[in-house]
Amino acid sequence: MTPFTIIGRLVHLHKKLGQQTDQQRLVQLGDAINWTTDEFDELKLQLQALADLTGEIGNPKAHAFRSVQCGMQLRSDTEQLKLVIKDCSDSVQKLLELGKRLARLLKISIKEEELGLKEIGNLTAIANCLAHAPKMDRNAIANDCWETDPKSINSAIDLGQQFSQSMQRLDGKLNEGVLDIPVEETRRHLNAYGRQFFLFRIFNKKYRLAKNTLQEILRDVPPVNVDEQIAILDDMLNCRKFQESLLRDTRLTEMCRSAFGDQWKEDASDWNVLREIVTWVQEGIRNGIHKKFRLIHSMINVESSVIEHYVDEAETIVPRYQKLLIQACDLLQLDVKDRFLTNESTDLPLQQIDQWLSHILAAFESLPDWIRYRLKRDQLTNEGLGPIVTLLDAGEVASESAVDFFEFKYQEQLFRSVHAEHPEIAEFSGTTHEAVRQRFQEADHEMIETTRDEVANSHLANIPGGNLGGMGTIRHEIQKKSRHKAIRRLIKEAGPAVQRIKPVFMMSPLSVAQYLEPGAVEFDLLLIDEASQIEPVDALCRRQ
Repeated sequence: MTPFTIIGRLVHLHKKLGQQTDQQRLVQLGDAINWTTDEFDELKLQLQALADLTGEIGNPKAHAFRSVQCGMQLRSDTEQLKLVIKDCSDSVQKLLELGKRLARLLKISIKEEELGLKEIGNLTAIANCLAHAPKMDRNAIANDCWETDPKSINSAIDLGQQFSQSMQRLDGKLNEGVLDIPVEETRRHLNAYGRQFFLFRIFNKKYRLAKNTLQEILRDVPPVNVDEQIAILDDMLNCRKFQESLLRDTRLTEMCRSAFGDQWKEDASDWNVLREIVTWVQEGIRNGIHKKFRLIHSMINVESSVIEHYVDEAETIVPRYQKLLIQACDLLQLDVKDRFLTNESTDLPLQQIDQWLSHILAAFESLPDWIRYRLKRDQLTNEGLGPIVTLLDAGEVASESAVDFFEFKYQEQLFRSVHAEHPEIAEFSGTTHEAVRQRFQEADHEMIETTRDEVANSHLANIPGGNLGGMGTIRHEIQKKSRHKAIRRLIKEAGPAVQRIKPVFMMSPLSVAQYLEPGAVEFDLLLIDEASQIEPVDALCRRQ
């Protein structure tokens, strides 16, 4: 194939294909310059087969089984696959419905197209949190103080629990009205001297004063053990600390009243119940539950058993859906990254999965066609046509022009190779070449006219004259008015003279037999149209 043939094919194909896209311009065919003609023709046939399959299945990019990599399957395999996809589709629809019901129950606004396993998990976690919420004032739990100063609320409950425990231990041990007595110095002296030798203690004034103070506080005889004595004083200090830090702190008291509502009863509060409420809030925050779960709990008034039913339903459906979806992807050998642009199919919105599964079920009978297309596509990719196949698969090249585009890229690569070996081709100018061709055409026409005149003049110069021989016979016949000789007889008598006047005879085989007697005339060249209708021997006998 000459460079000019390549250029001609490129020009022809460019007019046929039109302007290329940016993606099409980047296509390279690798080792195409080393293909033989037979290899190129075979690839064209294979590509045409792929283009025909593309025409059958439609745009591969929009096909239901796009990114499916499974091979040909038995009927039993196909039936199992369809059953798994159908079950998975049912699970998706149940999850979608459950998600919408949960969102309505919890009064949470969520777009259906964004509802996925993560959102279902969040809704379920909120529902589970609300189902196990301790008894509380629903109006108080929504107060902003839980967000603005949760540490103060927690510290207040710690103080309250310590106060409650201390009061339980001091129950029945103290005289009336002694909680306000300062005992810090008493505790310090008992701790410092109470463990000394008896004689040292008895003569220590500070120790004796501390011991007397302890006897005035207690109803009964103080315990012998110093640690037990100090423990009593510590409980008294805890009670005073509670009174000074909490009950006398108006701001903190009001905050606790806002946080717990009717359950806040100052020193008479049920501190264990309040602790359960604080722990519930802390766990909700720590577990990443919806930041407004307290507000949600304040707005809904549903029995815990109803909420737990939703939670149980989610815990049943979600694992089944995950299992079926993974199984369906495995059976289809789905390239999840290519199909959904993510590595995990379970991360996708449920509505997207539902639409995908519905599309597959509606087009399930086209699975064999897709498999044939994919196998042919992979074959051509392995044979070096990957860039062409990619564009065809993406719809960047129409199936009806795929072969022409392939040949264009092939010829383009050949031309680059030839140009690298023969740089002088770069000097070729289409405009100059067209001007030369035009001049040649004009000169050819002039030569035809000149040759025609030369042939006519030469023929006229060779026409015989005189009245002797064959010319005499011809002239005599010309002068007659009637009773002319038959053409066959005239040719026999004056054949050479007739040939000089009319050197070219155009006759049918029947006319030759009728007017030309064998041997009367001979010709230098015999041209026969429809030669199959005459025997060679009959034709050859008419010429030398």
